[in-house]
Amino acid sequence: GGSLSGLVPLDGIPIADQPFRVAGQLSFADEDTLAVNDLEASYGPASARGELQLSVTDPTAAGEIRIEAEGASLTSIVPAAAEYVGTDTGFRIVGGGRWQTESLWLQETSLRVGEMTLDVQGEVHAPPDITGTALSLDASLPSLRILEVAAGQPLPDEPLTVQAELRAEDDAFQLSGFDLKFGRSDVSGSAAFQPAGETREVPTINAQLIGEV
Repeated sequence: GGSLSGLVPLDGIPIADQPFRVAGQLSFADEDTLAVNDLEASYGPASARGELQLSVTDPTAAGEIRIEAEGASLTSIVPAAAEYVGTDTGFRIVGGGRWQTESLWLQETSLRVGEMTLDVQGEVHAPPDITGTALSLDASLPSLRILEVAAGQPLPDEPLTVQAELRAEDDAFQLSGFDLKFGRSDVSGSAAFQPAGETREVPTINAQLIGEV
């Protein structure tokens, strides 16, 4: 199509109006599962390839996706992103996962926006049954100033990297392999967090951290 707004109204949606193209093979894996294979799409300067399966009656109930997308300019699609990443920042995302009811399973998913990176994988289960949640995270920012708009205040021009693994058992969260580097500072260690509940009036946290400045 020559314009997305010719198909759907974009009022209130923070994306730019761009020409688009979508191609793929549609089929039904079963009576309630729509499968999209060999999916290829473009939106302005961005392009994507992937595979998709989802429930027809309730797309949020179950589905699976595998995607590879990239573009030379994120702000040509989401103009408001210029406040965070600049005006000529490219992006790339590779990964996928599946979801079912209150759970999400992420395959190795990698996001790059300019010099910012985020790598994540694992599974997440929504409360109250959080047991089995296991998520690994590796993120880096070339400068904390990128977050000034979100923070609403000036931030130092220092690089930031974070690595961590989060697990949940019963009603407690365990943080391990935590390593945060900010400029010349380094904080590492582990922590455990238990939210307030029927047997606990206030949340508790125990942490073992080592810091170097």
